[in-house]
Amino acid sequence: MKKVALGPAVPSPLGLQRRAMLASGLLAIALVAATALAYFVQCQLTAAARHTVAVDMPEAAMANRIALLAARCLMRQSEFQRAGASPEAREETVQSWLGDCRDLQRLLREGSVDDAHAGHRDRFARWLAVSQQHERGILSLAAESGRSGAPESLRSAVSDRCSGIDTVLSEAEQLAAEEAASCKAGGRRLEEIVDSQLHMVTLRSVIALLVLATATFWLSRSVFRRIAVLSAAVCRFTAGNHGTRIAGHSHDELGVLARQFNEMASTIQMNQEQLERARDAARAENRAKSEFLAALSEEISEPMKMVGDYAETMLGDLNDPDNRQATVTIRQSAEYLLEVVQSVLDLSEIELGQLRIAPEPCSLCQIVAEVCSVMRRRAEGKGLSLNVVYSGPVPESVHTDPVRLRQILVHMLGDAIRSLEIGSIRLAVRLVQHEHDPKLQFDVTDLGTVGSLEKPGSGVAGTAVPFFTKKDGTAGLGLTVGRRLTHLLGGTVEVGQNAGLRGTVTITVPVGPLGGVRMMEQPVESVVRREQEIVSGAPKVKLNCRILLAEDGPENQRLISFILKRAGAEVTVVDNGQEAIRSALPPQSGQAAGDPWEPYDVVLMDIDMPVMDGCEATQRLRRAGYTGLVIAVTGHARRYDRDKCLGVGFDDYVTKPIDRQTLLELLARHAVRLPGPAEATVAGAH
Repeated sequence: MKKVALGPAVPSPLGLQRRAMLASGLLAIALVAATALAYFVQCQLTAAARHTVAVDMPEAAMANRIALLAARCLMRQSEFQRAGASPEAREETVQSWLGDCRDLQRLLREGSVDDAHAGHRDRFARWLAVSQQHERGILSLAAESGRSGAPESLRSAVSDRCSGIDTVLSEAEQLAAEEAASCKAGGRRLEEIVDSQLHMVTLRSVIALLVLATATFWLSRSVFRRIAVLSAAVCRFTAGNHGTRIAGHSHDELGVLARQFNEMASTIQMNQEQLERARDAARAENRAKSEFLAALSEEISEPMKMVGDYAETMLGDLNDPDNRQATVTIRQSAEYLLEVVQSVLDLSEIELGQLRIAPEPCSLCQIVAEVCSVMRRRAEGKGLSLNVVYSGPVPESVHTDPVRLRQILVHMLGDAIRSLEIGSIRLAVRLVQHEHDPKLQFDVTDLGTVGSLEKPGSGVAGTAVPFFTKKDGTAGLGLTVGRRLTHLLGGTVEVGQNAGLRGTVTITVPVGPLGGVRMMEQPVESVVRREQEIVSGAPKVKLNCRILLAEDGPENQRLISFILKRAGAEVTVVDNGQEAIRSALPPQSGQAAGDPWEPYDVVLMDIDMPVMDGCEATQRLRRAGYTGLVIAVTGHARRYDRDKCLGVGFDDYVTKPIDRQTLLELLARHAVRLPGPAEATVAGAH
């Protein structure tokens, strides 16, 4: 059992909730400290900026403006002195001079009353008095200039009456220089403040980061790492490793969760083991049941086939109608039981996983014709009709397992024939074109009346049921086996019922790529010809050959000998493989002389015999140089047994229960290729 370490146990551990609260508190303190520090830095920077901009910068600007206006007044004074004798030029200069002087006075008055320049009010008042005196001098000069005074006298008057403004200019320039120096000093102070505050912020940030790193490391060691280990254990458990456990004995919430996980995992693992044991037991029981049913069905099939064959043989010698009808009933009942037995065999092979699919190219129309020729005889025995309809063109050849496709159609048509009392059955065949995946669709439709349910003694008919279900509403055996076989071929089976058509079973099977396959537009004609060949070719087969039959069962000996002898063959019967070898090979020199030895044209060799089985006997015959025809007679009709038979030296095989027509046709087909006097004829064949 794999355990995952959750971490060392803590003697007196804090609870997970308390750890989370403590970590949250540390984080909150760090955030509050960082916020307060940032606010303090912001206040310091703002105060420094206000001091620089709101105090130093306005005073420097005021001093510069005063110096500018004082300089303009001096410039007007120089222009007045250069005006000469023109009264108009002097008048214009005086007006500009007065405007500049009055602007200077207005600016000085504003500076005197503004609180931002409280430190320079006295200086501004003195400058205002000088500018007012300067204005009076300008006005007196203007009066004298209007009386057309001499230019020389006006120039001397300007120097006497308009002095002092140059003092204002020099003092204003000095003040502007002082305020500019003060601004530079404020900038340097601001830089010093910012540098000191930045150092403080850096130090406190480092401290906060250290606190956060410590808290994170503590949480990762005590909580996050253990949560990751727990998550990894859950992932491994859900992936199928039910032996995963979490080690650790801590008493906090994660420890409790780990113990609960271990308990849950143990319970699930125990339940899983119980389920696996129950599943294995159920599979073993199901396999034993399937093997028992298969063995039982094989044991039943041979005597039932004998009953049917002997009943059919008796029909040729009976003339009384009642006896013939009774014999026909015996034969039909035997055929029905054989069909049920074959269904059970197929179902058992499917459940055991022994049914193999071997797709190969085969003729669709031939398969349909062969199935319908066999099933039509059963349908006509009940007064029913079986019709085949091709909807549209169909491929001449398809790639599928022909044996399984025949079984599917036989099972579905068999259910319909058994259930239907009056009417007809229709088998519709069509090609369903899908992109890169063509499929064949078979619709088995009941067009008649199915026996209804009646309550005994009531005389009241119940609800009729479709042919693909039994009277109790469960699926019929043919539908069950047919659906399983269809799924093995990669197809689907759907059932439906409506008011017009009593019931329809739709079988869809893939047929492989159809590139280069010829499409048949009117396949009905070929089907009719094939069925005529099959029906009229059921004519009697005449054999003219010597056959050695190796069979240990007395019933099979009598039945097979009876069939072969009635077909004209000369039959010798032996009980085991050792006697078959002695009879098939020519006598060795030195052996006792008896009846003259004649070679056999065909050896029918049963597989399961005492003393020596058929496979070993055939291998010894081949090693002894025997080249004659040896045909296996086996009750194992599965494909892997067939391959095994052909691999040990048999030329062909025939399965039990023996079908008379199949056996005779097989022998007739091989007799054509035999050298010597052996021959076979088919009476009435076309």
